[in-house]
Amino acid sequence: MPDMDLGDTALIERECLAYGLATEQTAYVLATAYWETGRTMKPVREAFGKSQADTIARLERAWSKGQLPWVSAPYWREDADGKAWFGRGYVQLTWKVNYEKAGRKLGLDLVGDPSLAMKPEVAAEILVQGMMEGWFTGKALPDYVSGGKKDYLGARRVVNGTDKARAIAELAKEYEAELNAAPLPEPRSSPVKSTTLQATAGTAVAGATGAATAVSQLDGTAQLVVIGAAVLAGLLLIWIARERLRKWAEGDR
Repeated sequence: MPDMDLGDTALIERECLAYGLATEQTAYVLATAYWETGRTMKPVREAFGKSQADTIARLERAWSKGQLPWVSAPYWREDADGKAWFGRGYVQLTWKVNYEKAGRKLGLDLVGDPSLAMKPEVAAEILVQGMMEGWFTGKALPDYVSGGKKDYLGARRVVNGTDKARAIAELAKEYEAELNAAPLPEPRSSPVKSTTLQATAGTAVAGATGAATAVSQLDGTAQLVVIGAAVLAGLLLIWIARERLRKWAEGDR
């Protein structure tokens, strides 16, 4: 059975949940990532190259030996800017035009820095949104898996024709069983729904109301002292709220 703690499995699950995938769709996404990453569930370069130069060298060797008959042109070679458009991520994003497309969809400059596709959070978005919207082959996962339809065998066309379709279909069935046995991890709570942030805001409101009432009953000097203390307390509360937002952005719930 699949190891649900392997690599970035939990990260990919959360991305699936955030995008609203059904259990069966999540299962197929996980199976695809497992296969495409060489069973590591970590972002990889095409041909499992250790660096850009190594990846290009591996693809050149395969190309010269006629081992890439489906490739129409060597897209992996460096361009005038020294950038190479070989596959990266949990599923292989190739060709400059596809980096441009994914970048527009995600609001990222993947053309300026194609290595961003190796970052787990970015790679997960490319994997999930790309499969659901048909970025890679024009075929989308809901074409095969949605509602009462569950064609795990045909779903391979979303990424790579029929290559290894049966093996990945079997993996999807195993992931589905695991997902049904244990629910998906909860998404991170929004900072605006955070109980800590809500409590901080409530404290600030209550403090401001009480301070205004007290100040109105004091003389000038005492009013200045109270206002000074209120300002310091307000700054402290702002700092607490800012720290909470920072931790949320870093993934700390």
